[in-house]
Amino acid sequence: MVKINIKGYICTDDDAWIYKWLGVPCCCPGDVQAGLNEAAGEDVCLEINSCGGSCAAAFEIYTALKQYQGEVKAHVIVACSAATVIACGAGKVYASRASVYMVHNSQSGASGDYRDLQMEADALREINESIINVYEDKTGLPREDIQNLMDNDTYMSPGKAISQGFVDGMMPGMEAGTGTDDATVASAVINAVACVPGAFNSFTNTIPADKAVLLKKILMDGTGQQDTGDSAGSNQAAGNEANAELNKEKKDKEGGNRMTLQEALEEHPEIKGELDAMLKEAEGKGVACERSRLKELDAISASVAGDALNDAKYGENPLDAKEFAYQAMLADKAKMSAYMAEAVKDAEEAGVNNVGVVPDGMEETAEADELAAYANKRKGGKIKNEG
Repeated sequence: MVKINIKGYICTDDDAWIYKWLGVPCCCPGDVQAGLNEAAGEDVCLEINSCGGSCAAAFEIYTALKQYQGEVKAHVIVACSAATVIACGAGKVYASRASVYMVHNSQSGASGDYRDLQMEADALREINESIINVYEDKTGLPREDIQNLMDNDTYMSPGKAISQGFVDGMMPGMEAGTGTDDATVASAVINAVACVPGAFNSFTNTIPADKAVLLKKILMDGTGQQDTGDSAGSNQAAGNEANAELNKEKKDKEGGNRMTLQEALEEHPEIKGELDAMLKEAEGKGVACERSRLKELDAISASVAGDALNDAKYGENPLDAKEFAYQAMLADKAKMSAYMAEAVKDAEEAGVNNVGVVPDGMEETAEADELAAYANKRKGGKIKNEG
């Protein structure tokens, strides 16, 4: 049988790294799924000692447990809030004699106007409905009774949790009369009361001393009070060192160091087939585009010089049909302008512009008289001579 620990704060996969870095016990959906994958269908035992946390994370873990093919049972030491949802994901739930089970309404924080607050309240009611679904399936209690338990932040001893249907029985060896000592029961009560905000916070150090010092340096670096005098520089350096360490660990957690393609293929050989298919598809599209370009150039080949067409097809700067046609138009326009300029120059040099021009001082009276006589004859008139 494979044991999976559900201990500490129930958090999302995105937030788990900071709890683990600080040394604070936590459980995220990824942790549980990894345990189920390792079990691979074998029986699984959840050991639950958690005061709750994120509803979203608990819902994800509950669903994974319900979908698991093997048998799942839970041993409850402390199950409060979201941890009870996870407990309900097991087929059978057993309690320690030194255990506490607590249910309450979903909680959150909100700010804004009356509409924002009302929307948050409505959202919490809907989340409660999902929680009640889980409890109803486990206990068989009416939904109204379950809501009443949640409204009253109900803490349950092992016996009461069993009577309400949340727990199926006692853990093996912890049935009534087995002689469990009072110290064990007292320890469970202290842990349970610590779930209540502000109660017995000093009983345990939730953050290890070395991490607490490092975190303090990070928070005090440039944002809080620092020692004056010679110690100011050392505090600044310590803060920078702490920041660097935190950023490095977060970067390593998030996979900040990029892998080469070869490294990625070695680590994930299953993606090679997909990569080959993508490359083949890209190659096919490239070939099709090139064929289309050459075909379009051939369509306009009758109106352009062969050398220019070959250069457009296979030269250092290949062109498509539209760009090539535009370049050809510009070239023809330049040639026409040059031709006209040359023609004007040739005409000026040959004197063609002077043909038909009457030199200054010459009279054309004879020609004019002949034309006038002809016109008058046609009209029947006479020529009037002025003497």
